[in-house]
Amino acid sequence: MEKQRLLLILLIIGTAFWGISYSITKMAIGDYSPATFLFYRFLLAVLVLTLIFWKYVRETNLEAIKTGAILAIPMFLGIHLQTIGLKHTNASQCSFIAGLTVIIIPLLKLAIYKTNTSLKIWVATFTALTGLFIIAIKEKFEINIGDLYTIAGAFAFAVYLITVEKHSALKNLLYSIVPMFAFCALFTFCIALTDSHADWLPKIILFGLV
Repeated sequence: MEKQRLLLILLIIGTAFWGISYSITKMAIGDYSPATFLFYRFLLAVLVLTLIFWKYVRETNLEAIKTGAILAIPMFLGIHLQTIGLKHTNASQCSFIAGLTVIIIPLLKLAIYKTNTSLKIWVATFTALTGLFIIAIKEKFEINIGDLYTIAGAFAFAVYLITVEKHSALKNLLYSIVPMFAFCALFTFCIALTDSHADWLPKIILFGLV
């Protein structure tokens, strides 16, 4: 019971950081290329997670790397598409549309695996979506190109979470965490190479120093 309570608290904290991340990401990107921004973001994640999960990195095998690659594809698409969406829409509207993932997941599971979701999950899902709508949407709701990118990203995130659920039932995914982020870094690096607006050395202001 104590473990479940701890996991619930961690989930709530994670959700809070997820919500804050949209505003922070929009400010961080500015006029820079989303591809280079995400490349450095994923690269930093690889370095930090390598230190945290060094025990699992040392024991990583080919199977774990393959799993990491499989998980990286929908994760990369979800983050990349929604980051592009943030360039063309405001953070609150982007966060609301991204929240559609909670609706898309049970729908995809029903369509792909023919697995129906319990009534309480549907009620909780629509309740969460309603609350997110009330909090996020302040002005007239309009669909633009940024919203379409975000919707596509929501579908990719739904596929990612379903894939994680499927693989976690069969193996320990801790061995695949670093490879997954490494593949994401590789994907964004390749896209950045094709971006004529990519700025590999953006101006960084740190503690008031340029």
